[in-house]
Amino acid sequence: MRFLYPYFLRKRRCVKIKYRSFEDVKEVYGESNLCRICNIKQILTYAKMKVQPVWIDEGYGGRLIAYYFIPETKAAWKYWLENKPVIEMTEHNGPSARKEA
Repeated sequence: MRFLYPYFLRKRRCVKIKYRSFEDVKEVYGESNLCRICNIKQILTYAKMKVQPVWIDEGYGGRLIAYYFIPETKAAWKYWLENKPVIEMTEHNGPSARKEA
């Protein structure tokens, strides 16, 4: 059985909340208030900004999927848009390289 333990700090105490399934998470936060992120660089950026996912799952061929509560991610999302890594197109990774392969 899989558990996720998000931590919330309240009055210098750490409160542990345990969810047994993704259905429990959807019931607590509401499905429309959750965003799904599969980009590992974006997940790491959110982690650096101390934004915790409310649920972590595996999907899309074994890739990591993190579900975040949207109101908690507003500042991190703004930071991500301003600083996301840009991949420059070169002859080795551009569309012409794919055609030749």
